[in-house]
Amino acid sequence: PRAVELANTSIWGTLSCVLLVHPQTEKQHPELVDEAIATLRYGAVAVNLWGAVAYGLVSTTWGAFPGHPLDDIRSGRGVVHNAFLFDHPQKSVVRAPFRISPLPLWFAGHRTLRSLAPKLVNFEAAPTWYKVPAVIWDALRG
Repeated sequence: PRAVELANTSIWGTLSCVLLVHPQTEKQHPELVDEAIATLRYGAVAVNLWGAVAYGLVSTTWGAFPGHPLDDIRSGRGVVHNAFLFDHPQKSVVRAPFRISPLPLWFAGHRTLRSLAPKLVNFEAAPTWYKVPAVIWDALRG
């Protein structure tokens, strides 16, 4: 609770935040984790993930926590994406396990990043099903 209060009152901006939660902590105190997520005043709360994942998913909302006055705009007003067309979204929450497998592409230690990244770019530029196995192969070996 003290960390949440610090984040809400002392850190400038409300676009996104990351909450790292060890599995043992979540198992012993799930109510504290849920309360932290509910109380954080950020437009995106990423639990055990890079905050930009909420932006990259596109279906989640991305924008500042609502309520900034025009004379203290901080991270802005309103949201983008909002694929589900919520009337007044407050925040999006994305969660992942504490240890992710396979290792996500954005991790510096990803072993096949050098071969995977060009395949992903090629796939995004011209998506076809026959490119998928090579992408999956490199992603799983990361």
